Amino acid sequence: MNMLDSVRDWLLVPENPSVRYFALTDLLDRPADAPEVSETRQAIMMTGDVPRLLEGQTEGGYWGRPEAFYSPRFTGAVWRFMLLAEFGADGSHPQIRKTAEHLFEYSQMETGGFASRGVTKRSPTDRGTPCLTGNMVWSYIRLGYLDDPRVQKGIERMYWWGEA
Repeated sequence: MNMLDSVRDWLLVPENPSVRYFALTDLLDRPADAPEVSETRQAIMMTGDVPRLLEGQTEGGYWGRPEAFYSPRFTGAVWRFMLLAEFGADGSHPQIRKTAEHLFEYSQMETGGFASRGVTKRSPTDRGTPCLTGNMVWSYIRLGYLDDPRVQKGIERMYWWGEA
């Protein structure tokens, strides 16, 4: 066995379904509907980091208070949402869909950008924060929301950031 084979085998171990999923899809070009890819995607939702991230979520799709979506830093809904995308979570899962809707409501500006200040604290002319907008748009796309008009509005906001 050569070194590349041993690295590939290490990336495909079932103990880390997120790594396995991306190795199968991004390195080995397996289609999303391949049985081993589907099984691995299911495993992501049942073991490891994703179920831990979803623990304690409220019915409204957030953790703690709804307006505290950005804080506490690295544990609020925004941060969990980005991590769920990083880990390859299934964006059609009901808990993830609830968080997605919550963040659209509490974090996205009229301009399409996303901001860390909630709806009660932001100005109607607030354009959002560039880095958060980029991270949120990427996360929404990774979780299957590319065609959602709200994500498209976020993409437009990023494109035209230097304008208006």
